[in-house]
Amino acid sequence: MFNKFFYTLKEKGLKVTLTEWLTLQEALDKNLCNSSLTEFYYVARMILVKSETEFDKFDMAFEECFKAVKKDTEITKEMLRWLDKPDMTEILHEEARDHLNKTEDLQVNEEDVKQKFNDRLRDQDSEHNGGSYWIGTMGKTSFGNTGGNIGGIRVGGSTGYQSAFEVIGARKYRDFRDDKVLDNRQFQMAFRKLRQFSSKNDGPKTELDVDQTSQATCNNAGNLKLVFDRPRKNTMKVLLLFDSGGTMSRYSELCSQLFQAVNKANNFKDLKIYYFHNIWYSELYTKPQCYYEDSVQTQWVINNLSRDYKVIVVGDASMAPTEMTWVGGSSWYSRYNNETGLAWLNRFHNRFEKMVWFNHEYILKKADREIAEIFMPVVESHGVSTNIEHLEKIVSLMKGRVNFVHELWDACSFYFVAPTEYDEKTAKKRWKEDSAAKMTELADLLESLDDFSIENQDAKVHEWIEAKGYGMGEIMNAFRLALVGEGKGPQMFDISGLIGKEETLARLRRAVNVLG
Repeated sequence: MFNKFFYTLKEKGLKVTLTEWLTLQEALDKNLCNSSLTEFYYVARMILVKSETEFDKFDMAFEECFKAVKKDTEITKEMLRWLDKPDMTEILHEEARDHLNKTEDLQVNEEDVKQKFNDRLRDQDSEHNGGSYWIGTMGKTSFGNTGGNIGGIRVGGSTGYQSAFEVIGARKYRDFRDDKVLDNRQFQMAFRKLRQFSSKNDGPKTELDVDQTSQATCNNAGNLKLVFDRPRKNTMKVLLLFDSGGTMSRYSELCSQLFQAVNKANNFKDLKIYYFHNIWYSELYTKPQCYYEDSVQTQWVINNLSRDYKVIVVGDASMAPTEMTWVGGSSWYSRYNNETGLAWLNRFHNRFEKMVWFNHEYILKKADREIAEIFMPVVESHGVSTNIEHLEKIVSLMKGRVNFVHELWDACSFYFVAPTEYDEKTAKKRWKEDSAAKMTELADLLESLDDFSIENQDAKVHEWIEAKGYGMGEIMNAFRLALVGEGKGPQMFDISGLIGKEETLARLRRAVNVLG
């Protein structure tokens, strides 16, 4: 399992060194994790992760490798909803308080409590309050929250008597991107990367080019030859448009963090910020309240900002279709626009060379079935026939990689159409001299499996890799190239499991024949 963890970290792109891995092994030998999965998470992250920007990669690898371990104490969203009763803290029974006072010296067998908890978790199928057996609220049960027993396991809810020896259900370690400081940092780093679009201005070559000077000096028999270049100046100009009010209220904290990061950033030559509600018409607004007295003419913005402004639209794209397609729409009842919202959107798109609508959070929170229903016509337009259940599974894996539903086809077309060619750059890097032989072995192994489930594929292939002494990365990278045609996509067995055994084998053997 731990070897798999190492290879998975490498596969996710973390630069884990052998020294760091041995340090982690030493920490395990010294029992610094106290046999706790949560503490192992913290220790491993501390040793192996060098930057907060790699937290997400680490979390994905950790989840993939240890999800089976966590399964026994997995708390469903439905159960957490049952247990979420914030008002109960204020109405605890005096009987429960007396019970605590009388059992201060009670000795609790933690292993026994944990075993009982796992038994209850497997059997419970409904909400319970005030009891003494099931996972619930109030009462004297050892499991749940706001109850009167000590030495139990608090699940969900808020703390009451601080009497539990273990607290589960919150599981904050699964996503450290909720931290505000970290979010701001990520925003700032993303803005910094936008500078790659900056270009060198025309002008005199006044800046010493060290690399070219070294090369020219070597070519000049060691005699110094100075090479100068035009200095790189920050020419990045950004136009930021915020959707304000209505359905955006739920994202107010995220937008606040983005606004703070933008204002702290010094990576732009010029920055303009305007606001709108749902979609913009003839007016944009200088303040988030979107009062008419704070408006500017949209056409004025278009006319006075040059084409090289990068336009970032922040919104959830949650508006009635009529707001896009009907004339007369406005943020103000008394105003009437003679053009549709779509017309103004297209006018922006035609004016500015780089424009993106940032609505990733919206698509993440949308139900998989709903996205699948919207995506189905796109799939059918490419001549592909599938069912909604199959498409829903694909959407659940891929929606986190796109901002719009229409982008899903480019992101996941490999689920429906086998690659006819292979990305040259990826093939050069990932397909080695012995890859054909190893992929043939892999195909034979997969063909022998009667159980082609994702879990069984994962287990059998990893066993084969370890038994053969192959590198996890070299196998999975070549496997991905064979099935996808390039280096993209989710976990490999999420792909092979959904395209099926027959298609997986066909793609593997075609890659062997084509790539050699």
